[in-house]
Amino acid sequence: MLNAGGFVTANTTGNFHYQLLKSPENLKRWREEADDAIDEGDVIASYGKTPPGGASVLNGSVPSGTITSTSGHSAERQTPIFKQAHAFPERWLGKEDKALQPYFIALGAGARDCVGRQIGDLVQAVSLASVLH
Repeated sequence: MLNAGGFVTANTTGNFHYQLLKSPENLKRWREEADDAIDEGDVIASYGKTPPGGASVLNGSVPSGTITSTSGHSAERQTPIFKQAHAFPERWLGKEDKALQPYFIALGAGARDCVGRQIGDLVQAVSLASVLH
């Protein structure tokens, strides 16, 4: 339990830095936002069930209550949901952000949610804010 979320946190944080370095305009925008939010001297410390009535997948159907699983990578690149499926970080910013959160399943959801998710989210937020600031 002590290392819960460590691997995912490391991968996500590394990918975040890579994407920012690849896109200087995003790095500048995120750095400005971090600087505005953090005062100088501050210490910055996938499974589911199909719904009632079932679900249709491709040309078939899946009965109600069937346990399902999918790859977060594949699920989060579905253009009917993510209009900017391959845009980083734009698809998570702006008015649509809150509406897209239920579709973020990289760490699972519901009863099968990753036990280290909260720790990972906290470590990522602190780490990235510290680096950007």
